[in-house]
Amino acid sequence: IDTGSSSVACVPPKRTEGKLDDVTRHAVLAELIALAFQCNVTSVVSMMWGNMTSNRNYAFIGASGGHHDISHHNDNPDNLAKLKKIGKWEIDQLAVLLTKLKALPDSDGRTVLDNTLVFYSSDISDGDAHNHDDMPVLLAGGGAGFSMGRHVEFPEKPHFGQLFLSIANAYGSPITTFCENGKTPLG
Repeated sequence: IDTGSSSVACVPPKRTEGKLDDVTRHAVLAELIALAFQCNVTSVVSMMWGNMTSNRNYAFIGASGGHHDISHHNDNPDNLAKLKKIGKWEIDQLAVLLTKLKALPDSDGRTVLDNTLVFYSSDISDGDAHNHDDMPVLLAGGGAGFSMGRHVEFPEKPHFGQLFLSIANAYGSPITTFCENGKTPLG
């Protein structure tokens, strides 16, 4: 891969043969995402580990059963404990990716994370109630000039479209709407 910079080594990792277990597959995806950004192969990556109806089994972290079935917890303490384990594992995987991005030098002398904006969220806030209120969103990285290291609450309950409009505008896109509810950027 030619990046136009001699300071960045862009060597694809050795291809793993056969079916990968969940932990290995996630590690490979993180490695490929980091490499793709570092090597300027792409400036956008979308990764969805599973959709809201996925019944992925997280027995490998001690949360056996289908994720979707567990998310309909009915306040069952066992299912709530499993959801916490799953959520922690997923955040740990995000931390792995962010750590990789932070460790990679970019062509401008900063890190890949310094030049990246990572959006992380769920597709639902409470699977039992099919609730979308108070959706947690995490933004990480230094791309587009967003201020990190803070917690922001919006009492007016904005829509994702407003956040995506804000992100697009921060990257220089002059769009004025994003989807159904993205009519004004977040203030």
